[in-house]
Amino acid sequence: MAARLGVGERVRFMGAVDQDSLRLIYNAVDALVLASSREGWANVLLEAMACGTPVLAMPGGSVPEIVRDGISGYVCRSVSQLAKRVHDLHFNPSDLRQYVQDSFSLDRMVANYASVYKDALAKRRI
Repeated sequence: MAARLGVGERVRFMGAVDQDSLRLIYNAVDALVLASSREGWANVLLEAMACGTPVLAMPGGSVPEIVRDGISGYVCRSVSQLAKRVHDLHFNPSDLRQYVQDSFSLDRMVANYASVYKDALAKRRI
């Protein structure tokens, strides 16, 4: 289908990819697109964002909880909106990548975990 549509040179179907290679792929792409209409908890979105990769996804399952629409990525309500967002992101890169990289930086993640532990210890009953 990719060849028939004239995008065969730009599209690669990779099949299963081992965990160690995923971070390299997430870092090499401009965005991750999750175009499925039904999702459970979409770890692929979290993994991509943890690598600083903006995401575009349909609103199924946990997507609206994971993606901060217009900030860490886009929640697209239709296929045409998804296609437009992919086009816009390609031709007009936004600051989504910087937001995602800042939000999932090692310093930010350590601070978030420390805050959770601090709150838990403060609420502890002795």
